Amino acid sequence: MSRSTILAPYRPLELVSSGGFVSVMHLQNRISTHDLDFFPNERTYGRHHRAVREELLRLIAKVARNLRYRSDWANDEVKFFLTLLNDPEALFNESKRQMRAVYQNEYLAIYAVKWEWVLARKLKRLQRPGRYQKPQDWLDCVSITTLLLDRDRVQLSPSLLRRYDHTNVETPVRPKIVVELSSRVRQRTNRDPFPGSVWVYTRRGFHYQWTTGESIPHNLWPPRRGRVSVYIAHQRQWRIFDFRRQIWL
Repeated sequence: MSRSTILAPYRPLELVSSGGFVSVMHLQNRISTHDLDFFPNERTYGRHHRAVREELLRLIAKVARNLRYRSDWANDEVKFFLTLLNDPEALFNESKRQMRAVYQNEYLAIYAVKWEWVLARKLKRLQRPGRYQKPQDWLDCVSITTLLLDRDRVQLSPSLLRRYDHTNVETPVRPKIVVELSSRVRQRTNRDPFPGSVWVYTRRGFHYQWTTGESIPHNLWPPRRGRVSVYIAHQRQWRIFDFRRQIWL
């Protein structure tokens, strides 16, 4: 990299990384990873972006050959998820402002991606139907949530996990997976990071929402079946409602 004439004008080359590399270098909850996921800020290089990318990939391939690494030991495949954002540059800049450099010298600077973004991404992966839930993903989610709690020292808002939902291509983070995350964090820290979710009954009917009062999109409500504890808002009391029989108990 120090000899590259293409990359010379942009030293240090700035990249944002997510995934296992950040877990090893910053979260320190793993001892190894098989690759480094990264993305640059394309606007930094303007019309030279493609040339910069090709040169970077050439150097990555050279390292792989010299050190006998796997060919994709460093890759920018994460860029697919950037297409789901209205402004990928904003995510890059927010990540830099976190001031979490996981590697830095005169030629290269790698920053950890914005914690809230990667937490939401991992939770979406964990909630996919039929997909094996990797223990490493849960470990990362718990570590990131704990980091956010220690940094902000407040209960986290579920809206934080919807902040980067700029399209309807994928399902937002479901309340069920948030409850599971909260349970795992509670076991580790004895703190509740996110509020719970409950059924509420008003004169307009049944609603499913967070205990803070934040609404939950209708398409994320769980199936209404069996006996469920419901908070009757106008009476300020809890009762059991049998959704199958459609009666209060």
